[in-house]
Amino acid sequence: MKKILVTGNNGYVGPLVINKLLESYDNEQVFGLDNMYFNQTLDPKFFNNIDSVKTKKKDIRDINESDLIGFDCVIHLAAVSNDPMGKLFKKETNEINYLSTIKLAELAQKAGVRKFIFASSCSIYGSATGSAKKETDQINPLTDYATSKVMSENELSGLASPSFQIMALRFATACGYSPNLRLDLVLNDFIASAISDRKITVLSDGSPWRPLIHVKDMAKSIYWAMHHEQNENFIVLNVGSEEWTWQIRDLAYLVSGFFHEVDVSINTSAFPDKRSYKVDFSKFNKLTDGKLDFEKFDSAVEEFIEKTKHINLSSFRNSSYIRHNVLNELIKNKLITKELKRVSYW
Repeated sequence: MKKILVTGNNGYVGPLVINKLLESYDNEQVFGLDNMYFNQTLDPKFFNNIDSVKTKKKDIRDINESDLIGFDCVIHLAAVSNDPMGKLFKKETNEINYLSTIKLAELAQKAGVRKFIFASSCSIYGSATGSAKKETDQINPLTDYATSKVMSENELSGLASPSFQIMALRFATACGYSPNLRLDLVLNDFIASAISDRKITVLSDGSPWRPLIHVKDMAKSIYWAMHHEQNENFIVLNVGSEEWTWQIRDLAYLVSGFFHEVDVSINTSAFPDKRSYKVDFSKFNKLTDGKLDFEKFDSAVEEFIEKTKHINLSSFRNSSYIRHNVLNELIKNKLITKELKRVSYW
């Protein structure tokens, strides 16, 4: 690879991807494109790496072919990135996650990019009963976010060619410490709740199944995907592990075990969350030959606790560590429009 572009490089996953790339490439080969929504939560210790990577401040909706000239690989992370935000910003989720993904891919193809890696999601399986879902199984997206990933995958498959290969990585639910931390993810929420409140509250009955993946492992998988020699022009892969798959109630109790006297409250009378799925990761394991050395759960939780010691997590649900809070505050302060467009960059 000569030049790599990472969209959304200043988000939750992006900094880990940048770190992984800089282990093998110099900063004249790694570039970013980000609209800078979430820079206020970026750990200052990470700014040396961010500053070493040339990042274009730009909304992915405004991408053009000149932004892509000279790149060999595009890693596409930029998105409205969870179900609550997708519900709040339906139109924008469609524009950013779906329409702009296709526009980006079409322009990348025209510009001569040879590899396109798309961050998709296992959430597309939605409400899935029975055996763990393979890539070829029926999908059942229940949210605007999941639907945007499905529509993107469907159109990307038609763009792939021998000179423009595409890999869609259906990631399990992201979790773990990142230099740009977010706490609106199930494992991160449970750990933050245990630290701040000495209590973990599960609003549903806790029965849904959910596969998780550490952000470091997402970065490892993306790096592997860059270098994998594809036998097919378009590949879809479930990315995660059986070892990181739990029912939500079991995950809550597992996290509580890392603390002294932390209660777990489960609303047993609540309806189960319909978003419940087990995922089959055998295709990914076969292709990677099990050599990516995924993070251990205990170490991941301990790292999260250690690296958030300097952060005040009290009332964290009202903080900038919750992504939709950030967007609402930016709109309130007229820094972005209600359509999530930047008024100005700094």
